[in-house]
Amino acid sequence: MIKNVILDIGNVLGDFQWKELGRECMKLNDEEFELFADAMIHSGLWDEFDKAYMTDAEIIKAITDRMPSLADRIPEFFKRLGDIVLDYDYSCPWIDELHAKGFKVYILSNYGKTAFEEGTKNRLKFVPMVDGKVVSYEVKMVKPNKDIYECLLNRYSLKADECIFFDDRKENIKGAENVGIHGILFQNIDQAKADLEKAIKEFS
Repeated sequence: MIKNVILDIGNVLGDFQWKELGRECMKLNDEEFELFADAMIHSGLWDEFDKAYMTDAEIIKAITDRMPSLADRIPEFFKRLGDIVLDYDYSCPWIDELHAKGFKVYILSNYGKTAFEEGTKNRLKFVPMVDGKVVSYEVKMVKPNKDIYECLLNRYSLKADECIFFDDRKENIKGAENVGIHGILFQNIDQAKADLEKAIKEFS
């Protein structure tokens, strides 16, 4: 029986707008932006940010070393990290709906310290609504490694086969399934609700 719904944040509960934010606050042309994306997102530095193994200053320096021509603009991106995810209109109502149906709701997300702490000041209104959370920077673990899923299960004494997890990335769904959590790849809210209803019947 499904008793617990676990939700990712980026592209599930909120719009992960790192591309839009980068273009807006750094004033980059297409070529410059691709270089920045390679240096930041595709290099593995973003995972280090999510795990909090490197400080913002260390990451800024690492990117600047790779892209010295943007040294004056890279810090602008980090000043705006609190705006990197915008709440979807459906997020809070969906959590209310899940609670009304008797589910406990948890967040499991890869998220950097500055981005999360700044984001929860003015955005991410759904965070106080959930029954618990594990955020990567707090535990220095990231999806899809099994330890972060086990951390959530252990922290809240959850049984894996009573949980269903929504994420927009296939590898993160696979990571959940590797520890016995049921997974659903999130594409849109209507699909997610429909697939949840199917799962409830299948695992009842």
